[in-house]
Amino acid sequence: MSDTESARRPTRTELAVWRSFLQAHARITRQLEAELVAEQDLSLVAYDVLVQLAEAPGRRLRMTELAAAVLLSRSGVTRLVNRMERAGMVSRSPAASDGRGVVASLTPTGLDRLRVAARTHLDGVVRHFVDVLDEVELGPFGRICQRLAQAVSTLDEEPAGLDDRMERAQVASGSNGGRSPGDSGGCGGVDGVVNDEGGVAAGNPFGL
Repeated sequence: MSDTESARRPTRTELAVWRSFLQAHARITRQLEAELVAEQDLSLVAYDVLVQLAEAPGRRLRMTELAAAVLLSRSGVTRLVNRMERAGMVSRSPAASDGRGVVASLTPTGLDRLRVAARTHLDGVVRHFVDVLDEVELGPFGRICQRLAQAVSTLDEEPAGLDDRMERAQVASGSNGGRSPGDSGGCGGVDGVVNDEGGVAAGNPFGL
């Protein structure tokens, strides 16, 4: 990045658009979180964990892969999975490939919780997001979100020690495990939904 590029500041109009984006994301995800907690006793990030595991091959992921998928620090996802394991929603085991890594797996209880919680979450997505936009707006908005996400997809380029520094900053500021409450991890949805037979049917998003 050149000195000219790094010195650029957003215009008043650009900053207003940015703030509108932040407010919309925060308000919608906060409402979705409140509904999930009230009706299903499940946080949005825990729901995200269940979705990621349900869609993974064999319904299992390495903990490092799971942390990247749900935008949590390694220690943050460990604490979350600890709680979910005690609730019977996930289980953990050593990775068969090297014996050093740890794999998180979705349990039958977790799959049942996901099926029920998806009804609450998808209803909220429709009411608070889909119904607010018309068909003409949805397509361009989705492409914009994808472009924004791709522009900052730098997980493979993070400097060494960044995860630890982020964790210390989260503790100092009192934030929640590497991700703010209700953070859905992006603008788009996932690609599958658990059907009545327990499989993943493509094209029916959980709507994260």
